[in-house]
Formats: sequence, C-alpha cells, structure tokens
Amino acid sequence: MLRKHILRIALPIISGALLFCVPSCRKTPPPCQPPLDTDTTETPSGVKDSLTLKVKNSYNVKTLDILVYGGAPLLSLESISRIQDQFDTIRVELKDSLPKTIVVLGNMPGQLNPAAIEHYDSLEKLEMSLWDDKPELPFLSGVSRWQGGDGEVELTPLLCCVIIESVTNLNDDYTLLENPRVWLSGINTRAALMQTTGFRTAEPADGKAVRLPYDIGLYTQYPGTRLWCYPCDLPDGHSATLVVEYCKRNSQGELSLYQTEFELGPIFRGSELVKNLYLE
Repeated sequence: MLRKHILRIALPIISGALLFCVPSCRKTPPPCQPPLDTDTTETPSGVKDSLTLKVKNSYNVKTLDILVYGGAPLLSLESISRIQDQFDTIRVELKDSLPKTIVVLGNMPGQLNPAAIEHYDSLEKLEMSLWDDKPELPFLSGVSRWQGGDGEVELTPLLCCVIIESVTNLNDDYTLLENPRVWLSGINTRAALMQTTGFRTAEPADGKAVRLPYDIGLYTQYPGTRLWCYPCDLPDGHSATLVVEYCKRNSQGELSLYQTEFELGPIFRGSELVKNLYLE
C-alpha cells in the first residue's frame, strides 16, 4: 500500500535528523555475583561436570554471559559467568550430569543480577530497548537444551534492518527530487530478548531520519541506506512504514515538499528487508 502527502513550502528544506535519547527504565543492577553453585565436594566418577559449547554467531561480540539452568519443572539458575574472549568455543562448568538449559547472551549493557533471573521464566520476561541497542554490537541471545555430550548454540539479534537498495524517479519529465531523506515510522522499540516469534509493536515511535547521499533524477540511485527497528511479525500486528521525503520544483521554480510512505508488513527477528523504491 502506498500513500503520498504533499506539503507546500516557500523555503528549501532544512535538514535535521531526529535525535532520540530515551533513558532505560531498568535500574542499574548490582555487580555480578559469583556462581550460585558453591559446592566444593568431589564430583562422583562418571558424573558430567563440564561441556564444550560451540557458539554459532556472525555478529560482533564484546562479552558473552553464560547462564546454566537446571531441569524441569523449576528450571532454577545454577551458575552464571561472563567471558570476554574465545567466543567460538566455550567450556561450561556443570553442577551435575542432569539435563540443562544453557542460555548465552551477547553484548549485554550491564552485569546481570542472578536474583532477578533465578528461574528461566523470569529471564523470558527480560525486555530490551531499541534505543539501547547498537548495530555494531547488537544484543544477542541463544538457547541450548543439553542432555549429554557437547552442545551447540546459535546467537541471533533482536535488531532488524531495512535496506534501501535503490531509488528510482518515475516522474514523466524526470523532475529532480531534491534533498531526499528517509525514516521508519511506527516501529517497534521494545522486545523480549528470549522471544523468537510473535512480536507485537510496543512503544511505537519514529526512527532517526537519514538523508540519502544523492538527489534523484534521471538515473536510479543505489544508496544502500540502513534503517533499524525491532521485530513485529504478527499478521494482525501494527505495520511500520518507510517514509521518503523529498522536494520538487514547479515550472515557476517554487519548491513543494512531498512524502511517500511504503508499508513494510511483517518484520521478523534479526531479519533484513531489502526495498527498491519507485517515486512518482
């Protein structure tokens, strides 16, 4: 669905990207406590006390937090640790050889408070803010259900990316589209870190406006501009829009400001949505 808005102005557009500074509602957690398991008794023969966890990840990582939860029904936190190197393969210490749920979190903004996530269902309620997330070091998460042997976990980000691959001017006379800029409107800005699907838009807002590198004239431009948001994938969920704003001159040289909106549809966690735009 495509919507257009025309606004008459007498002066050229004044560029200015909207700056968002939304403080996090999370209280600063206390320093990371030692692992909950302080049992120093000798491990009986044959009992698994560690495993090698392979981490599949294609994103930049500064820190990884490793959380080990016990078996059902409580899924209680048994240990928590942080590593800052050797991210591909991790040696994880275990309390015993019973089934575990092992969670790996990447690039967390602060130290985790074990008391706040002492059960797995508490961790599932942990929400992150788009305004705290960074494309160069995105928040990551992954889960491994361990029942023996070595394990594997794949990390995925919450962040989603809308890529403007090309912009084409379809005006009959190829009137120059001046000072074009783009932004995302009505995007999701808050999401649960452990959730994988079923996202609805929470705290909708407009993203930062970004100016395209060139005016759009006779030739198609390929800016490759990237815009960021959190996922919203439910069929009945709110659909964010991509807004393109530009200026055209009439035969008297007067400028008119135009906005064209493109509905984005479902946006899945960690996905990239490539758009080729046609402006009339």
